[in-house]
Amino acid sequence: MELAPSLSDPRVAALTEVLGPPSPTSSGELCFPSPFTDGIDKKKHLYVNVSKGVFCDFKSGQAGTLQYLAFLLAVDLDQAPRPRLDPLDDLKAQILQLGSAAEFVRPTADLPEWYQPVCPGSEVHRYLVERGLNRSDIDYYGIGEGKPGQGEEDHRGWVVLPSLNRHGKCEYWVSRNVRQKAYRNPKVDRRHHVCFLEKALEYSPGEVIVCEGIFSAIAAGRDAVAALGKLVTDSQLNTMYQAGVRRVTVALDGDAWKETLDTAERCLKIGMQARVVPLPTNKDPADIGREQFRFLVDNCAQDVDSLNLISLRML
Repeated sequence: MELAPSLSDPRVAALTEVLGPPSPTSSGELCFPSPFTDGIDKKKHLYVNVSKGVFCDFKSGQAGTLQYLAFLLAVDLDQAPRPRLDPLDDLKAQILQLGSAAEFVRPTADLPEWYQPVCPGSEVHRYLVERGLNRSDIDYYGIGEGKPGQGEEDHRGWVVLPSLNRHGKCEYWVSRNVRQKAYRNPKVDRRHHVCFLEKALEYSPGEVIVCEGIFSAIAAGRDAVAALGKLVTDSQLNTMYQAGVRRVTVALDGDAWKETLDTAERCLKIGMQARVVPLPTNKDPADIGREQFRFLVDNCAQDVDSLNLISLRML
């Protein structure tokens, strides 16, 4: 039977100072109170395996390496723990400070081998123009297309939309076929990833607009990010908070009002300001277009607090 690691282990000591005393299991793991849930977790749902360097939080569903846990908790597992982040006056300085650490723990996905820059006049280029993108958008987001070839090596007709950090490194990508409804994504857990996050914070320090899809985020503006679905995960919200986001405008598709308010409520619980943008039924920012969407943001966005959530849910 594997023995539980000693409390004198610096990694265990760092976690203990932040989370409280752990309880050992017969398999050699340590159970800590979950930091990702409301109230006190008396049953200790956060399981840490120090020898393997992994964790799993059975309360929130989050899991990964100890480096990722350290990132979420804002602690240094090799030295003394540092306190959780508080809002700073200069949020841009905070973003730059956290950049290298965030890049280290986030899962990355290199661009596919069949990626190439969009060729002017190509099928993909015409598709992007029809969706309202211009050359500046294509270059800014590093959008590409599949290389031509023979048989299974022919990737023509695939548009590749990478999520790049501020250093131009790909962290995630989404690809779709412009001829038929088919998609490709890297084999990376997307629950932790927020598309365009670092580029959005470089453009608008401390504040982002959260959209569902990647085309919606591009249409919404360069301060927008994509959650890749209407269910924005707690891990994605934690990633945004740790990166320096302090104000979130939630603009999910028009048929996701419940999810919009749920996301805003969870933003409030972790210390971010939130507002919501009601969109027309079955419409998203890409359908509406950038100019009309920005008009809605400027004129129809509503601040959310614990008092008006009930009235907003009745809309």
